[in-house]
Amino acid sequence: MLFRSGFVMSLTSYLRDRARLRVTLLRAEDRPGGLSPDWPALFAEIANIGRRSTFIKRAGLRARNKRAFTWHELASKKIDHSLAEGNAPIIESFMLKDLPRFREKSALQAFAVDSKGRIVVSNTLRNSHFPGPKLTRKA
Repeated sequence: MLFRSGFVMSLTSYLRDRARLRVTLLRAEDRPGGLSPDWPALFAEIANIGRRSTFIKRAGLRARNKRAFTWHELASKKIDHSLAEGNAPIIESFMLKDLPRFREKSALQAFAVDSKGRIVVSNTLRNSHFPGPKLTRKA
């Protein structure tokens, strides 16, 4: 009986204490400090909401391919940064005009890859949420 209760307690402790990432994709005007709504950039905010520290290897943006209903990577940045509980989130900026194959009608997500290779994705921004009127760049 003691073995089972000890096992359950250690399992719940492990699951509660593990590193958990939260990735959020923000438009320029949604950021604290409020940049202009016409600012042609998106920001990926990566935070650790778990108790254990983790190591972030890279972050980026991906777009949905409407024909195949798959996602393809638009941009990726090598970060190599450690995130512990209570640390300020990592904020990466992506200028939309610099993204290859970006189309205003795409849906975008931010992603982060940790040291174990786990990929965490953010909320999806659809074409009506993109900043600025003329941000399309056709490849």
